[in-house]
Amino acid sequence: MLRLVRLFVTFCVDLYTMLFNNGKKQILPPIANPILLMSAVEISNNIKQGKLKARNVIEAYFERIESINLSINAVIAIREDALIDADQIDAKVQHELRGNQPLDGVSIQDKPLLGVPFSVKDSIGVKGMIISVGLYSRRNEVALKDSTVVANLREAGAIPIAITNVPEMLTWYDTYNKLFGQTNNPYDLSRTPGGTTGGEGALIAAAGSVIGVGSDIGGSIRIPASFCGIYGHKVTPEILSRDGLLPSVKEHMSYMFTCGPLCRYVSDIIPTVKAMAGSNISRLPNIEQRVDLSQISIYYMFETDIPWKTPLQQCVKNGLLKVVSYFEDEFDVNCVEISANEFNRCIDLWREAMLEATTIPIAEALGDKNGKISISFEILKSLFGLSHHTPKSLLVALLTKAQMKKQIDFKSNTKRTAKLTRKFSRLLADNGVFLYPSHPEVAPKHESTFFKMFNIDHTTVFNIMGMPVTQCPLGLNEDGLPIGLQIASKAYNDHLTIAVASEIYKAFGGWISPSRVQC
Repeated sequence: MLRLVRLFVTFCVDLYTMLFNNGKKQILPPIANPILLMSAVEISNNIKQGKLKARNVIEAYFERIESINLSINAVIAIREDALIDADQIDAKVQHELRGNQPLDGVSIQDKPLLGVPFSVKDSIGVKGMIISVGLYSRRNEVALKDSTVVANLREAGAIPIAITNVPEMLTWYDTYNKLFGQTNNPYDLSRTPGGTTGGEGALIAAAGSVIGVGSDIGGSIRIPASFCGIYGHKVTPEILSRDGLLPSVKEHMSYMFTCGPLCRYVSDIIPTVKAMAGSNISRLPNIEQRVDLSQISIYYMFETDIPWKTPLQQCVKNGLLKVVSYFEDEFDVNCVEISANEFNRCIDLWREAMLEATTIPIAEALGDKNGKISISFEILKSLFGLSHHTPKSLLVALLTKAQMKKQIDFKSNTKRTAKLTRKFSRLLADNGVFLYPSHPEVAPKHESTFFKMFNIDHTTVFNIMGMPVTQCPLGLNEDGLPIGLQIASKAYNDHLTIAVASEIYKAFGGWISPSRVQC
């Protein structure tokens, strides 16, 4: 019965989007500057050798953002001081290439991301830049200091260039708020880029940034990376600092929430993770270890049995099967399909864990400086277009309020989660990876996500287990939309997921430009 209801709702939503949200497949301006096609590692190496000026790199990305942002609406603020940073780097490079000692005692060769531009999600502090988290009441809020991950990236020589859009208070996986509007998927403007790091996903995929900083508490890095055909890595929890990130979570639930990089090129994941972690990278001692792929164990699964969830699309299933066949043929690895019935409960475990992790109720968080909002009153105002809050964030606030009235046994919830985590840790051991679709479908139409909240169960399962995950692009489907795959492993085995993603890139390719390339 529930499946029949879901099929009827899906039919109605598809009919609505076909009638009122169709025909927006606009092609973005072509990529005409070869700088935009360089990886972060290539940019840095060329700057260090004097073959490329940091100013030219920043100017190229500023021009690209100007040409595409009217269409995708990913960037909410440009950091003009990036040009000053670039000029200082160029001066240092010229000084040292003449044979002089470093001006500040630190050689340009010790800056692994020298001159590399990066963008940052609007919930992560960049000194002097807006940090609104999509809230109208925070429209004038400015970060007083860099978050630790941003400071570490700058220490590595990278340059922040832009702040990107997010859904209101990071409450949904479709990037829209009443302050900056809706962000569009660069492959089809009528579709969502995902969320909550949707602005980053759209911007990087459209070649408006080369690497970006996101955060992930339920799939917020991996879903937009999947919808936008790029790489996103959810790092093992506690490796990257959460200082300067919003919203805050209770310390004992910190395993749920981590930040991480989004990249166009798989070769940039490890350098970016190392830079973001700073000295804390020592907690991932194997991050650069060479992996013998013939010695790993591979497990995979297609989907869960949740009636309200969208069934797995065939193109997504075929993508996973291609990867399985490749590893079996190329490395003689026995890939084992598993059926984890516990996954059917993971979306509930995650929702209950989110309640426990939250430091303040959603209604209070939405009110921010203005105090706790009246959910019912804001819903009434929303019907007349008078509310500063989105219907989706109000729905989350309403559902959360209803759930908080229940007697939730957090201790029992923790035990069930710990049991599942132990089971998976034993299964994967020290050399295993788990392949799982990043989402049951490719990027959906904007309005349709309102009825598809259960689809995020593909990503939330790894948050409650505190596992590292790499989202890997698997090309485009017949409609030209990206397909994604998650590669998960036991905590602290990030090197395994990245190694598998690197091999998939060699076999099938990675990011595919949503616009023509004229250089």
